[in-house]
Amino acid sequence: THTLLSTTTVSSSVSEVDITSNIDSTYKKYMFDVIGMTCTDDQNINIRVFNSSIETGSVYSQFSVDGNQTSATPGGVATQDTGVGITIGLSVGGASVEQFNSRIFLNNPSETTFNKLIEFSSVYHDSSEQSSYTAGVGNCTDVAAITGIRFYTSSGNIDGGVIKLYGIT
Repeated sequence: THTLLSTTTVSSSVSEVDITSNIDSTYKKYMFDVIGMTCTDDQNINIRVFNSSIETGSVYSQFSVDGNQTSATPGGVATQDTGVGITIGLSVGGASVEQFNSRIFLNNPSETTFNKLIEFSSVYHDSSEQSSYTAGVGNCTDVAAITGIRFYTSSGNIDGGVIKLYGIT
């Protein structure tokens, strides 16, 4: 069962979008739906977590696969101990017809014994208007409880879109 907890609408350019309410021990799993996000052209879309504050240290790692409609062979991203966060979209386009959509699962964020795993699946237009896909898993090696997520680009701004937060039972 999905319970809608919040809706965040971006209607003007911002450098980041923080979702810091309603993530607590109420649910063991949370889901974010990113719908129609637009950004500065040719940017990666990244996420970082909040515990007592935003986590910017070298505590993130990820493995993901990506590809687009003209690539016969999918690529992959594997990173470890990076302060960049978790990259959920690569070279996202910024033209008026290009958009980014993603579903992200945050597993057991209030638990304080284990590292946190984050699953994601993203579909979007890249900077060449190619239909693109990135999916994978990210890890945060800080065992502190997660209380929020920050969405941001590698450079530039997020210009529009909707982010919905759900509790999953």
